[in-house]
Amino acid sequence: MKLADLFKQSSIYFVGDIVRRGLGFVMIPVYTRFLTPADYGIIELIELFVVVAGICFGLGAVAEGMVRIYHDGPDAESRASVISTALIVVAIAGLVAVLIASAIAGPLSVRTFGTRQYDWLIRAAFVAMLFGSLVEIALVYQRIQLRSVFFVTFSLVQLGGTAALNVYFIVFAHMGVWGFVLAKLIVTGIGAVVLLSMILRETGWRFRWEPARQMLRFTGPLMFSGGAFFIMHFSDRFFLNHYADLSMVGMYALAYKFGFLVTYLVGQPFGSVWNVSLYGYVGEDRWREQFARVIRYLIFFLMLAAVGLSIFSDEALRLMAPPSYFAAAALVPLIAFGYVFREIGDFFRTLLFINKQVVVFGRITISCAILNLALDWVLIARFKAAGAAWATLLTWAAYMIGCWVLAQREHKVPYPLRSFALMLVLAVTVCMTATLLRGLPLLWHWSGCGLAIVIYLWLTWRLGYFDSQERAQIVRQLVGGRDSLLAFAGRSR
Repeated sequence: MKLADLFKQSSIYFVGDIVRRGLGFVMIPVYTRFLTPADYGIIELIELFVVVAGICFGLGAVAEGMVRIYHDGPDAESRASVISTALIVVAIAGLVAVLIASAIAGPLSVRTFGTRQYDWLIRAAFVAMLFGSLVEIALVYQRIQLRSVFFVTFSLVQLGGTAALNVYFIVFAHMGVWGFVLAKLIVTGIGAVVLLSMILRETGWRFRWEPARQMLRFTGPLMFSGGAFFIMHFSDRFFLNHYADLSMVGMYALAYKFGFLVTYLVGQPFGSVWNVSLYGYVGEDRWREQFARVIRYLIFFLMLAAVGLSIFSDEALRLMAPPSYFAAAALVPLIAFGYVFREIGDFFRTLLFINKQVVVFGRITISCAILNLALDWVLIARFKAAGAAWATLLTWAAYMIGCWVLAQREHKVPYPLRSFALMLVLAVTVCMTATLLRGLPLLWHWSGCGLAIVIYLWLTWRLGYFDSQERAQIVRQLVGGRDSLLAFAGRSR
């Protein structure tokens, strides 16, 4: 396993995510000016209905099972059959979900929003879910084939189409929340047709019971884990809707978008490569030591992202949204560090999956979901959105600890706990110090925040988070990158 290759592939996904998130944040002024916080809350709750259905029917878990079973295939033909079988399973399960949703959309709209006004909106969202699930399986196949450039290009085309349609439907056609769902429906539908026509030419259209049985055996416990993940991710919105109102849900959802950037900027690009390739590394010599190097770098970049988001989000949010959303800034650090813990937990989760310990993982997630419900009930009733953010942080900390402890019992990856503690203490200290800069003029505030990031990096280096051998390797890579840039600039003149 070469870290350089991992970084190279991850960097392609990172660039794609930067562009995607950048476009997403460009759209925030559109959403916040043409959709009220209550509209934002309606969209959020309908999206949650879709997530629940995807979990109940195993649409997301099939992708995890497909990746794991794919690597067990002895030849190209058997591996191709795993892909086509997964597509057929998802198509059937998704269609059943759409039919059920169509039948209960009216009562669901009345129960949630007090009116049948949104029943067809719910139905349209579920059809988009079916198309989106097929697109997800098809894109996971592209990741397995290490086609990162195609993956990123296709994703950006989809995002650009969605943004353009959102602007048309919401700004010019004044369709409100309907515009948001309709844009997603159109783009996912076209994307599903394009990708399926490409992939089925490679894999063929075949269904085999053996890979289907293996995937179902692997994904069965993950469906319960998916339900637990839904609770940990989204139950706070329902508590907020009960103890506060839709406007509070919308404000909290915006804060969540900022905090969740830890996943989009670091966790997702890394996972896009790592989660589909790590099983091929396990047979290598000293793989545990190599995995320890991987988690060391992952934690460094996760903490760096959380620090940056925590100290810059206040002014960034004030530039992007009207005053009714400003309170979201105080919640971003809690959510950001919560997702640092989530991503670290996910790394150790993949170690559990090496030996297919999905039942053990299910116990962890169900325990954390119960904890999250208790925290939401106690904290949100008293502290509203701040309570939701604290519940998120504490739940993902428990998830990280559970995955870390059980994975280490089985595989003993030599990453010392003191290294993690050092990074966490430095990150929290820098963030707390940066709060003293609030109230300064914008230029001074951003300059001070930039200096805080530099100090954080310097302390990480000086206090020995990376050992001397690793620091020497980093210096060589930086010097090599600088020389390559200089040579490229010289040829361009």
